[in-house]
Amino acid sequence: MAFIRHSLIKLAPVSTKSILTVQKRFYLLLHEYVSMGLLEEAGIRVPKFRMAQTVDQAYQIASKLSNDLVIKAQILAGGRGRGTFDSGLKGGVKMSFS
Repeated sequence: MAFIRHSLIKLAPVSTKSILTVQKRFYLLLHEYVSMGLLEEAGIRVPKFRMAQTVDQAYQIASKLSNDLVIKAQILAGGRGRGTFDSGLKGGVKMSFS
């Protein structure tokens, strides 16, 4: 280890400690429905879900799923409760029971 440190000091004008301990971090930002789709394709069980972009699509999807639904706004905002609906509902997640 001493040989490697000594060699690195000769090669790079920066401190040896920073060269040996720096780790890159990569952040992958995916919508929840994309993540769940990838898990489902890999054969991992996930709750039933579908993505809708219009009210008509949401109605068609809801009629094929169960009576109790969770409706979620999908945005990459980095936290819970940041999405909103056009109707003014806040919080990004709404439950529908029938």
